[in-house]
Amino acid sequence: MIRGVDVSNWQGPPADWRPESGGIDFAGVKITELGTDGSRYVNPDAAADWAYLRDHGKGRIGYLFGHPGTSASGSAAFFLAELEARGLDDGD
Repeated sequence: MIRGVDVSNWQGPPADWRPESGGIDFAGVKITELGTDGSRYVNPDAAADWAYLRDHGKGRIGYLFGHPGTSASGSAAFFLAELEARGLDDGD
């Protein structure tokens, strides 16, 4: 069985969520959220989560939180720019 978790700012940095997660193989990391008012949110723990997973040989899945009232292309462009800033490996 492949085990994974979903992490966002609610779980805190890896030191906070790692003991609770057990022996995971991957994690889904919230990277961005484009608000309906145009506000741009970047998960403050995303960089630490992303680096921890890479450094420990775990699979990484980045995701955005989407709102139906926002532009899909705008949400995707914002997400991709932030994801690329954190670095992508072949297995991501």
